[in-house]
Amino acid sequence: MPNETLALGEKICRELGINSHGKTFIRWLCHYLAELIVTEGCATKEERTKIRIQIVDTVRKIWTQRNDLNRDIRSLENLEGIIGVIRFQNERILPNNRS
Repeated sequence: MPNETLALGEKICRELGINSHGKTFIRWLCHYLAELIVTEGCATKEERTKIRIQIVDTVRKIWTQRNDLNRDIRSLENLEGIIGVIRFQNERILPNNRS
């Protein structure tokens, strides 16, 4: 079970784009979430309800930290293509409007 928990925690971190440096709190939350998920799989029916509430709470905590995930120097880099299309369409519709 410890190896399964660790592997799941690492997978959650990878999915969220969290590397092994920095963001300690979010990484800890991801591994805690993994532990809860693994534990829920072997729990009794009564325990599962409590654990599922903890899982939801932990996901919410991770979600509140989402602004710290995948933050890089060029945060608008993914929008460059969209901005280019808008400029192209703008030039087609309003050829005298050069920005």
